[in-house]
Amino acid sequence: MKKFTLARCIAAAIFGIASISMPTAQAAGGFFIRILPDPTHDWSNNTKMWIVAPQGESVSRRFTVSNTSDKKINVDLKFGGAKIVNDLISYDKDANLKSETFARFSENPVQLQPGDQKIITVSFSAPKEFDSYSEDGFLIASVAGEQTSGEGNIQVVVPTVYQYAYPMFVGVGSFSEFKSDFEILDVASFNDSVKGHALKVYLKNIGKVPITLKGDVSFQDATFGGPTLGPFPFATSRISPGQTAYAVVELPLTITESSWKIYTKANIGVVTKTRTFVKDISFSGISLLTRLVQFLMIIASLLGLLWAWRVLRAPRVAEKKERRPLIRRRKSGVSSSMSSKSQLDLEAEEIVAKLIAQVQAQSERKLKVTGKKTVPTTKAKVRTAAVAKKSAPKKTKIETKAKAGRS
Repeated sequence: MKKFTLARCIAAAIFGIASISMPTAQAAGGFFIRILPDPTHDWSNNTKMWIVAPQGESVSRRFTVSNTSDKKINVDLKFGGAKIVNDLISYDKDANLKSETFARFSENPVQLQPGDQKIITVSFSAPKEFDSYSEDGFLIASVAGEQTSGEGNIQVVVPTVYQYAYPMFVGVGSFSEFKSDFEILDVASFNDSVKGHALKVYLKNIGKVPITLKGDVSFQDATFGGPTLGPFPFATSRISPGQTAYAVVELPLTITESSWKIYTKANIGVVTKTRTFVKDISFSGISLLTRLVQFLMIIASLLGLLWAWRVLRAPRVAEKKERRPLIRRRKSGVSSSMSSKSQLDLEAEEIVAKLIAQVQAQSERKLKVTGKKTVPTTKAKVRTAAVAKKSAPKKTKIETKAKAGRS
């Protein structure tokens, strides 16, 4: 049987603590929080914890807390500060919300049985002497519960704590001062790497409260008019006061590169604004699908070039193979002809030498008869005669003998 030590229980309790920031605030702790829309004002007709509190008046927002686990939980509610880095709001545990000094919860802490749900009201009563200001912060919900684990007869109950940080905005001042307002600045076409053809709608919050905008765009040919294509909807995330942001609109393939009239509309609550742009649409950049198609085309082109090179190279290789034996034959024929010529020359020299010897012998015999001395023929003369014999036209044996007889 496995034993559970005190140190192990303490470690489990420590790792049971978590801090989570999410829009719906639902996670492993079995806790759910949701802000209820209030249609009284355009800034409150949403599921955002946004509050405008005039000095000397009380303003409230309501939200629900739910226990979706099978254990009893205790929820402790408080406010926390925020920091903004690169237009991103994050929880700052070292900062405090200035407005928490005059904020009250209708119930805190909140005890929830398994499956329970309660509606909590938070009220803000700003003193009259306060100057107008606005701040970002977080609604913090610390959920305490118990987790039971064990084996056999040993059961260990480990306390757990989960924290949920829910973004909020508080403005102190008159409702007219914190009126929602925005501008439609511009539109620009581009090619999204995933979505393909798209349009950016640039919007600016010129009010003093955060806004989330919804809208749509429609297209009409700027040259010939005709039917209107659309509307194509869009929505933004939170746009803080003074901030410029853009919403991305996915466009169908029917919106081609041409000159278009673009009818743009955006709204928040009862505030609706429109603007018309005349733009030469050009989808610069390459989408992921286009890149894939281009890559496949490049691969196909390379394979085609390789195939063509091999096809064109085949007859040349065959021709080279056929030429090699012919060249060898020609070389062997040339060498054999040369050797035959040299052999003929040698035979001719031998014949000439024999004839000269015979002539000399006959001349010596005649000289003996007549009593004259023979004049020895030098080797040079013999060689000269041989060379002359070579250059002279060939004579038959009969002509040679006749000449010898005359001499």
